[in-house]
Formats: sequence, C-alpha cells, structure tokens
Amino acid sequence: MKYKIFVSANQKELREERFAIKDLINDNSTLRQCFDVFLFEDLPAKGKSPAATYLKHVCDSNIYLGIIGNDYGDKGKDELSATEREFRKFQKECPRGEILVFVKGISGDDAKRDKDEQGFFKSIKAIFIYKRFRNVDDLKVQVLNSLISFLDDKGEVSKEPFDQTICREAGYDAIDEQCVKDFLQNRATKLNVKVPKISAKDILTNVLKVVKKVDGELRPTNAGILFFGKDPSNIITNHEIRIARFKGTTRSEFIDSREIKGPIYKMLAQVEAFFVRNTRLANKIVEFKRVDIPEYPFEAIREAVINAIAHRNYNRRGARQS
Repeated sequence: MKYKIFVSANQKELREERFAIKDLINDNSTLRQCFDVFLFEDLPAKGKSPAATYLKHVCDSNIYLGIIGNDYGDKGKDELSATEREFRKFQKECPRGEILVFVKGISGDDAKRDKDEQGFFKSIKAIFIYKRFRNVDDLKVQVLNSLISFLDDKGEVSKEPFDQTICREAGYDAIDEQCVKDFLQNRATKLNVKVPKISAKDILTNVLKVVKKVDGELRPTNAGILFFGKDPSNIITNHEIRIARFKGTTRSEFIDSREIKGPIYKMLAQVEAFFVRNTRLANKIVEFKRVDIPEYPFEAIREAVINAIAHRNYNRRGARQS
C-alpha cells in the first residue's frame, strides 16, 4: 500500500513548488516506493466539475500537503480559495489523515500576504505545526524531513530487522491460514508433538508474532508474508528462487530447471526435491546393508539454501535468488 499525498497550493503563484514536491518523491527510491503524489495539473481533460474532481482526490488521500504563499487565490461561491477549500475538506473527511503545511518566506513577510491568506494561515498555525522555507531547495529539504518522520511514525522506516518490519503492501487477507495449519501439522509430525489447539490467527499474532496490530488493523510482517502469504512473490518480488542444472560448464544448455515460488518452508522442500532428482548416488555395504551416498550431502545443501534465503537483501526489488 502506498500513501497518497494531495498537494494543495495556489497553482499560479506556487507552480514551481508544486512540481518540485512531485520531483522530490519520484527521484527518491524510498519515497517513490511509499508515496503517490496527486497534482491537479496531471489530470487529463474531463467533462466534470474541477472542484468536484479535486475534492474527491482530497478525500482519497492520506496526507494533505499545503503550501502557503502570498496570494489567497480566486474565491468560489463559498468565498473560499481552492487551497482553503481542500484543507477544510480534508480536515472534515479525513480526521486520521496527516496535515503538513509549509509557509513561504520568513515571519517578517507575513504582513505582505493577502488579507485572506493571512486569515487562512492564522487558522492553520493555531492548530498545526508548520515549517517555513525560503526557496524551492529549502522546501524540498523540509518536505523530505517531514515525510521521513511520517514513515518513521508509521513504522515504515524502522530499525527493526527486515523480517520483523510490517509489510506495508499487504493486509491480513494476504495471509493463507490453511498454509499456517499445514505448517503446524508438518511440524507436529516431524517433531512428534501435538498441533496447538488455538486458531491460526492466534498462532500468528501471539505465538509466532508475525502479524501485528497497526492503527487498529492486523497487518503481517515481512516474515509473515514470506512464510504464510498466499502469494509471497507477488508482494516481495525478489522472493523467488531459480535453480538449474546445466550440461557441461558453459551454461548454454539446460538439463533441468525450476522457478520456485511460495511459502519458504514449501520452497525448501522443492529445492531439496530438485537436488535429489539431479544428484547421482553411489552406494556401499555397511554391516550387510546397502547405504546410498549422494554426490552432494543433502543436509549441507539444505543449510546453504537456508542461509541464502535468510541473508539475501530483500530490499533489492526485482532481484532473484539463483
């Protein structure tokens, strides 16, 4: 899930600043993964009321990013400028949303603003923290700091390990509870223990702790998706494993190959099956019994694959484990 930012500012006076914010986010890989920016200028021509269109986008946004300049702007029938109308709409319809306000100029410039702009600014600073900026570069620094702080508050930018971090692209519905039950049954069989008599949801939240409550909703961690997701590779795109056996040493001709997806514990079983299928066996007699000796020890292969999966850089989107 990406957070949607609605940029609200006088289009004529603050055009450069509006587009600078969009460029800041699109040019930063971290911000680009976390935010979508809405600018009214990007809308195609439509046979609909401009006010109705942009107000709908206001209601669909997570963050109102307002810029205060000198000009209040044209007033509508409600005697409000588009910027103040957007602000009020967001305040009313999105009470849990984030409001970020940036003011152009130093405090000594406040008396130079339109009377209505001064009134709008006064109503904002009575309730919200705001930041001043002198130029576009200064604005970009202030916006960057505010957005990183926002992500930090949401737990998106975290000092926690990758596996413990909330997966922002997914909700609880991305979890396959049947996969959890299969995992527990498989574990019980191998360890000769009983399957816990509690729900899959309780196992995930209270025992394994791979699902956490965020803003009143259950959200999986990255570990939860990797182990129990319905389609982990669709959310964490570098989760797949590609494995191949080549003829000779030139890697020009395949003998066997697989692209493996799914929950981690099932992927390990498929990797092991691939090696069993493509590994030659020798045998010897030990105490009147034939003992198979694989070309490569399966336990060592399994440990190597587990280490590769555990230590790969999952933040490198698009990278695959080969």
